[in-house]
Amino acid sequence: MNTKSAETLLRLFFEGKTSLKEEQQLKKYFEQEDLPEELNVLKPLFSLADNKPEVLDNAFDEKMLAQIKDTPKFGKRITAHFLFWPIAAASMALLIFVSGLFSLNNDSRFKDTYNDPAQAYAQAAHALQFVGIKLSGAIEPAQKASEQLERGMDQVNKLQKLYTGLEQTQKLSLIDQTLNYLPIQ
Repeated sequence: MNTKSAETLLRLFFEGKTSLKEEQQLKKYFEQEDLPEELNVLKPLFSLADNKPEVLDNAFDEKMLAQIKDTPKFGKRITAHFLFWPIAAASMALLIFVSGLFSLNNDSRFKDTYNDPAQAYAQAAHALQFVGIKLSGAIEPAQKASEQLERGMDQVNKLQKLYTGLEQTQKLSLIDQTLNYLPIQ
């Protein structure tokens, strides 16, 4: 193929009017070593299809795992044994405080407020229903917050997929670089 027919095919290629056979002819043409300088800048555009995907071997995995293991850990690890004594001391102090309050207020023994057991049962049932309604009202906002968190995590997963796709398309930046050198207007 000569330079004139190559330029004609290039014009058709950038207009999107070439067949697969013509594109293969262009690819073969750009595999030559002695290309005119004005067409030499387009050579990476036709060699993109030759690039095979990089396959990572086991050595890569071993290097990454070694780096992860060598990464310094920040802060101390808090264990249950470490927390036992402060929690035990706090609970003992609270127990002593509460028992002191009851022993100082010795004259106020609990008195029955209801003489009729049925009335006391009805009042207790009413109080428990009230508490149940208030607790069930608190569950709905927690469920909504959980759903919003799940939706947010879905968005983060979509962004991760987008980032992965962008990494894969970095090789196509060669096309942008070659478009500046095109003789086509």
